[in-house]
Amino acid sequence: MTSHMQILKIYRRYYSVLMAEKDNGYEAEKLHRAKTTDYVQPRAAILVALSNKYRPFHIGNALNMHHTTIIYHRGRHEGNIMSWNGYEPLYKLAEEVMEKAFIDGQFAL
Repeated sequence: MTSHMQILKIYRRYYSVLMAEKDNGYEAEKLHRAKTTDYVQPRAAILVALSNKYRPFHIGNALNMHHTTIIYHRGRHEGNIMSWNGYEPLYKLAEEVMEKAFIDGQFAL
């Protein structure tokens, strides 16, 4: 399976878990582009988690966004953990989804 497909599967799994846990009325069509905190925080969290495994260029191609968006969120990650209320649990969830996507280094979704 290509990294493109892996990224898409992880991204979709993250949002399906997030919607099930939060049950806060996320609208699927807004997940990728909305600019309110409710949508930006989870998107930033999954982009950073993905960037721990994949290159920003590949993430950007898979998710149809510019690679500098991933670099931007990566650069702000530490500050977000410390000061962006609600970001840390979203990032931890993104890391959990990433961990479960790989078993013994092999993609398992």
